[in-house]
Amino acid sequence: MRNIVTAAAVALLLGLSSTASAADATEPKSKEPATEVRWYGYQTFLSDAASTALIIGAAHSENVVLATLGAGTYLVGGPLIHVLNGHPQAVGPSVAVRLGIPAVGGLIGAGIGAATSGGGDWSGLAIIVCGLVGVAGGASIASIIDATTFAKQTKPRFSSFSMGVAPTQGGFTIGAAGTF
Repeated sequence: MRNIVTAAAVALLLGLSSTASAADATEPKSKEPATEVRWYGYQTFLSDAASTALIIGAAHSENVVLATLGAGTYLVGGPLIHVLNGHPQAVGPSVAVRLGIPAVGGLIGAGIGAATSGGGDWSGLAIIVCGLVGVAGGASIASIIDATTFAKQTKPRFSSFSMGVAPTQGGFTIGAAGTF
């Protein structure tokens, strides 16, 4: 009886492995392995939050060193995070967005300030304030674009499956392992 159970188990395993082989042969093979996307945008958001805190602290204390450190953190933080996450291809677009969008925002803000100030004694201040608001808005938009668009890394995902049968002193052992 024991030999019949052993033979049935081995036949079942051989049948399962041949069924899997037949299914593999009929399914078209993908030329590219499956991929997984890893998002690390929260890290760029944290870097931008730190730069914002430094700039606000600089404005409150009128400290030029803090302002410079905050601006530098904003400009270099995101691209450095891309490099540290093994995604150096995102450095160029990140820097371009971080410089370009705030510059355009500042020009738009300054234009709005000039158009609405009426040319009075405070018109210069209105242009500066509106320009700074435009820069801040542009920096916020650039931060969101960087974190949501560039802070993604696609890597191949590998999967495998194997089965085995090993004789033991009192019968046999069946094993299966896999990564998915």
